[in-house]
Amino acid sequence: DGLSFSVISYNVLLPNGEDGWWIYKYYRDPGDGTIAAWPHRQRLLREQLAHAGADFVCLQECSDLTFEDDFAFLRDAGYECALHEKKGRMRPATFWAAD
Repeated sequence: DGLSFSVISYNVLLPNGEDGWWIYKYYRDPGDGTIAAWPHRQRLLREQLAHAGADFVCLQECSDLTFEDDFAFLRDAGYECALHEKKGRMRPATFWAAD
């Protein structure tokens, strides 16, 4: 009917390695830190978000310092984006399917 759309929303826990030191407190047992490190989490997000096929992807706790690099995989998947202004280092972002 053309009137419906799909949305997926994630808190990405301030992903970049430059400012994400506190992320480890969210893991009960981070082991050697591999699963909490951004490259591992980025791979999981790429698999889940890029393949979900959502019309809109809403992300919380993005970093303006590394946003373009952190989420280039969504642009490569055909999404446009806006990193929203907010005080502090964590910002929300919205991606939408370009088609």
